[in-house]
Amino acid sequence: TKTLNFSFTRSISRPNYSNLSQIITYINPFFEWASNINLTPTITNEVSATLQFRTTSLQVTAYQRKNPVYYSASYDASSKKFQVIDQNFDSEKGINLTLNMPFTYKNGTLPTC
Repeated sequence: TKTLNFSFTRSISRPNYSNLSQIITYINPFFEWASNINLTPTITNEVSATLQFRTTSLQVTAYQRKNPVYYSASYDASSKKFQVIDQNFDSEKGINLTLNMPFTYKNGTLPTC
């Protein structure tokens, strides 16, 4: 009735080929979307533990990403243009906590709106 699981995962996520170009898309005279040829892969380390007791489970996951890729926005006052570009950031760290606990309502159906 009780289970405890531990896991460690290391993965690499490479940029999409469509992001690895020097293309700038002009949306309108004041806004442009740019790609970045200098993106590097993202390496993720993840540790998780799951405790399950009967039908209820609790999972704790901690992760660390090196060089994650996200959109970055900037405004150039001299050209009066707003630009969005994919960019590598230094790192990202986080913890996720998940609780799964099934329940029933009256005769096993959920209320409707």
